[in-house]
Formats: sequence, C-alpha cells, structure tokens
Amino acid sequence: MKNLFGTDGIRGIVGAYPIQPESMLSIGQICCDVLSKEVKKPVFLIGKDTRQSSSLIEQVLASGIVSKGGEVMFVGIVPSPAMAYLTGYFKADAGIMITASHNDAKHNGIKLFNSEGKKFSDKFEMDVTNRKFDNDVWDIVSEFGRMTRIESGQEKFIQHAKSAIGNVSLKGMKIVLDCAHGAAFEIAPKIFQDLGAEIFLIGAAPNGDNINFECGSNFPEKASKLVKKKKADCAFIFDGDADRLVICDEKGKIIEGDGILAILAAYMLQKKKLHKNTVVATHYTNKGLDYYLEKFGGKVIRVLNGDKCVIEEMEKHDYTLGGEYSGHIILTEYNTTSDGIIAALQLTRIMQDTGQKLSTLMKDIEWFPQVMINVKVREKKPFEKMKSVVKAIKKADKSIDSGRFLIRYSGTEDVCRVMFEGEDIKHINKLCRMVANAINKEVGI
Repeated sequence: MKNLFGTDGIRGIVGAYPIQPESMLSIGQICCDVLSKEVKKPVFLIGKDTRQSSSLIEQVLASGIVSKGGEVMFVGIVPSPAMAYLTGYFKADAGIMITASHNDAKHNGIKLFNSEGKKFSDKFEMDVTNRKFDNDVWDIVSEFGRMTRIESGQEKFIQHAKSAIGNVSLKGMKIVLDCAHGAAFEIAPKIFQDLGAEIFLIGAAPNGDNINFECGSNFPEKASKLVKKKKADCAFIFDGDADRLVICDEKGKIIEGDGILAILAAYMLQKKKLHKNTVVATHYTNKGLDYYLEKFGGKVIRVLNGDKCVIEEMEKHDYTLGGEYSGHIILTEYNTTSDGIIAALQLTRIMQDTGQKLSTLMKDIEWFPQVMINVKVREKKPFEKMKSVVKAIKKADKSIDSGRFLIRYSGTEDVCRVMFEGEDIKHINKLCRMVANAINKEVGI
C-alpha cells in the first residue's frame, strides 16, 4: 500500500482525502492503537497553526484518540519546532502538529513527533498506513481517555529559545520579522523583544485564511523592502509553522537556506563547534557551499531531499548542523528538528559576537548559477515510463559537462521539481526548460 505520509507528514487539500473529518478521526484512533502496543494509555500533545481548519482537525483527531483510551493535552497555537521540544518537555508519548507548513490555507495536514521530539520512523508510518481500512479501527473502548489544556506551552518554548544564545543581548539591533500570519505570530516577536531588539512586524495578524498569503518564506520581498525602509540590520522570514527560515541582510538582499548554512557552519568551524567539521545538506544544495567551507576545513555531505532525511543522517553520525536550500535548518544542540526561530537567534549571536553585518559574513561566498522550474503535474508517473522525458534527460546529461541536475516529484505537492546547476547560466537555463517542457507535455496540468 502507498504510504499515507509524504516527506513531511500527512498533507492535502482541506475537504479532500485524507484531510477530512472522518479520515482525521480514523487517523487519531489508529495512531493511538499503534502506540498502545508499546504504551498503555498513550499521551498525545496536540498543537496547531493559525488555519481556520486547524481547530476542526484538532478536535476530530483528539476525539479519535480519546475514543481509544488515549490522553490528549492541547497546547494551542505553536510552531512545529516548539511542538518537537514540548513533546519531550511534557513527557508525552507523541506530539501532533496540525499544519501544512508553507502551503496556503486551502491545505492542511499533520506532522507527528515521537516521545523524544523526533519524527516517527518509517515503520510507524507504514503501520498507520496499513491500518487505515481495518474494520476494528472504529471499535470504541470501554474507558475513554481525557482531554486537558496546557496554558504554559508557549512560554516554555520561549524560555528554551532564549536560552539557546545564552546571555547575548540584542539591544541596539533593528530586526524585521515576517511571521507569515502563522504559528510564530505571537512567539517570535516576544522572543526578540525580550532579548532587547527593536522589531518591525509583517504577517502577524492571522485571520484563519491568510497564512502564507503574499508573505512568509515564499514571499520574502516585503521583508526586503521593509529592511531598507527602516534601515534594519536584517530580516527573519518564517513560513506558516516556523520550521523554515529565509533572511535578508541590511541591504535587503535575500538569503536562503544555503547561505544560512554557510554563515552558521563557517562560524562553528572557526569556534571548533562543528562536530566532525561536517554539514549535512541535500542534493539541491549549491556546490558553492562545499568550496566555501573547504577554506575553513569543513565539508558537506548530501542526502535525499527532506529534512527528515537530513536529520536521520545527522543522528546516525552525530553531526550537529544540517539543512536544506528551502530554509530548514537543524541545530541538534538546541532542538530535534528544523527550527527557524532558533536558527535566526544563532545568526544574531554571530552578528553580535563578530560585530559584522550579514552582507560582510556572506561576501566571500561564490555560488554556482542554479535554475529551478516547478512543473505542476496531474500524476506522478515514473520518469522512465515517459519516453520523451527519458530522451530529454539523456540529452541534458550529455550536454551539462561539469554541472549537475536533479529531477524529482515533491513529497508534499503535486509538483515536479527540475533543478540544473553549472557555470553557464544561459546553458543550464536552456537545459532546464527542455526537461521541464518534456515533463509538462507528458503529465503537466
């Protein structure tokens, strides 16, 4: 059976399978059943983002869990990285974050964390998937679980996040924050204000429908303009659940995940705090990062796309820094998952410690030209079963010389991502369009 989970939890359009009340009720029951094999009366922590549909999903999931004898604790609106931390802090057996991350309000989904605040294993995901249509999933136990509400969740994470930069003060710093009308709209401003920064807000007035709408990590241009207008030191731009980070320097230049990794890794290498001198990245990460970190004695290793793949590699070899071009940044010293807020705080620590602006910290990095085209698709047909696509890929492979390319379907959207990287921007743009056009003719919308 096809896995119900994508690269980052269960996700879809609200009202369509599996983001329907009956499916969410069933998933809550199944998750409780699966965990009950290991823990009697498992305890679930549930948090959510600001989508209007999140409250409905919250109640239906919880109903499914308690109908199977599990316990539920609600923590309200918190970022996904806060859920990872709070699951461990409150000693829950599992955490469920209701969010569709960077997608708009038409989408929603759930991310699941185990008792350590880490993503559940592939085995757990398949156990849930394979139980989807079991007849006994609707059986009601004789003893219901309980639902309780925790009021201190936000404050616990705020204190944890602030402790991640020790006694560093941000007094004198002017920072633009774009919270994407999402889960960080209360927490992020409070953290940076508590630390002494003067902040300018974008995307901090959620109404249930405007999450990620023309703001957040997919739309960093507003923050860029505001940085220049307010003469701020930088901008930190989150997505709907604040597990991604995009930044702007004091000149308004937009810096994505690869640049953030470069700044963090170079600083950690110089301070001898990067374990094994290694950064974990994905195949989308620009080759320029490798050459830049070599100057400091560092190296980059690559894994498949998805922060879950990055985290698994980091855990396997005890690495301390990893991330993706999209802005997922993992610092295992402070959290078990990608955390936009804590990554932003570490950047402020570096700026304060070195006395350098972000533009200066980035000035010696040379990126390889990179082109990416997202093709919307009606189905995710294997590439090898499409003759014209195979032909285009072979032609590109012969022509790209010292460059590289990556073609894959998104795990969270009906999109095929086509990425080419090389020294000649015109050449790789031509190749990228050739392959993208071939895919579009075969399976495009």
